[in-house]
Amino acid sequence: MKSQKLALTLALLCASTLSAGGITTNTNQSTHFQRSVARDATTDIDAVTSNPAGTAFMKPGLHVGLHNQTFFQTRSIDSDLPLYNNGKGKKFEAETFVPSMPSVLLAWVHGNFALSGAFTIAGGGGGADFKDGIPSFESAIAGLPATMTAAGVPTTRYSADIGVEGTSYIFGLTLGASWRFIPELAAYLGARFNYSLNGYEGHLKNVMVNPTHPQLNPDGDMVSAQKFFSQASAAYAQMAAAAGSEAEKAQYETASQTYAGYAQKVADKELDVSQSGFGVTPIVGLAFQKGAWTVAAKYEHNTSIEMENDTKKNEVGIPAYDDGVKDNADMPGLLAFGVRWDAIPVLHLSLGYHHYFDSHADYAGDKEDYLDDSDEFLAGVEWDVTPRWTVGLGGQYTNFGISDEYLSDLSLSLSSWSLGCGAAFRVTDMVRLSASYFMTVYDDWTEESTLGTVKYTDTYDRTSYGFSVGVDLDI
Repeated sequence: MKSQKLALTLALLCASTLSAGGITTNTNQSTHFQRSVARDATTDIDAVTSNPAGTAFMKPGLHVGLHNQTFFQTRSIDSDLPLYNNGKGKKFEAETFVPSMPSVLLAWVHGNFALSGAFTIAGGGGGADFKDGIPSFESAIAGLPATMTAAGVPTTRYSADIGVEGTSYIFGLTLGASWRFIPELAAYLGARFNYSLNGYEGHLKNVMVNPTHPQLNPDGDMVSAQKFFSQASAAYAQMAAAAGSEAEKAQYETASQTYAGYAQKVADKELDVSQSGFGVTPIVGLAFQKGAWTVAAKYEHNTSIEMENDTKKNEVGIPAYDDGVKDNADMPGLLAFGVRWDAIPVLHLSLGYHHYFDSHADYAGDKEDYLDDSDEFLAGVEWDVTPRWTVGLGGQYTNFGISDEYLSDLSLSLSSWSLGCGAAFRVTDMVRLSASYFMTVYDDWTEESTLGTVKYTDTYDRTSYGFSVGVDLDI
């Protein structure tokens, strides 16, 4: 097992975001985002996170947004490595259900001045449970039959209880102020306080093989691999003790040590690690509004986050997961632009652009060395069907600058297309209800790899869809 690759795989197990945003940053922070997607020039309550300078153009008073998003996701790695038991490869799958991704948005506007704040899931927000393991775990076990057969012990099958589960959350608390210093132009200064929490659990248990050995397993039954290798090691140790020459003794001792090493590798192993860290994101913004046009820009500075391990078990032999070990897990800088045009009073067209400075961040295992910056392109339309009803539709294309060296097993930050739609209903002048649906279609990624002399391909894929409900209060 390549421990370095496995460590990086686990570190990125669920660092990818829920449906929208960069590698670690969530941009979908409201039901309104799911409804029309391109929100970078909005002056609704979701401007608190999407266009913070735009809060200065909101109506005077207190504005509150309470929103919750729910997501269903799948992740898969389809490997054609012929070493897997059926000889035709194997598909590793995980399902994720995230019942609650809440957002609390607040803005208080007085004259040309606005104070705003938000509690959000700024990054992560989900996890993955691969109940049948992942290739990095199983590929080492899958090679046992070929290795044992080459050593003169015919073996055709293996089995193991393998599981990997991970969760990742970055909780964000944003505070800031905006000021409209001329009627058409406002500026924002604020910060987000981020608390990052990851959890990884994995196990490799009950490894079984079917070696045909005249003394230890003459019928070729499925037996414990650890027990078989331990017995073989003991048998060779006895043969070394009874050897008639130094050459024979050295040969048997080497064989005994080799089998003892195999026994240790297939012994039951568990991993139980949690990581935590925090960082501060300075945020600045500008918004311009005149007539039917609103134009906005926002910059979120790179957030340095150092994660520290709290390790309960690390039996997989990966030093990166020892208790107290620290590593970086930054949130990259984000530059966002948006424009909104009220083509007619009831029809609103919006465009947005996001640039993530991924290659300038510091990720676990120096994964930024295998990344280029990422880009997102967004478009949306909203139609006020009646004074009370609004419907919307929007789309987004996310292009990640990933490479084969970055993408491994579960670091599934795949480029994607997203589509959102929804409606809002103003119950009273003070209360507005919203509901929306959001789905993402990811690009497949096929990677060619080699295990020993065997060449094979892994194909990575994801699916995601979710819905959201929210209530806005204008007091």
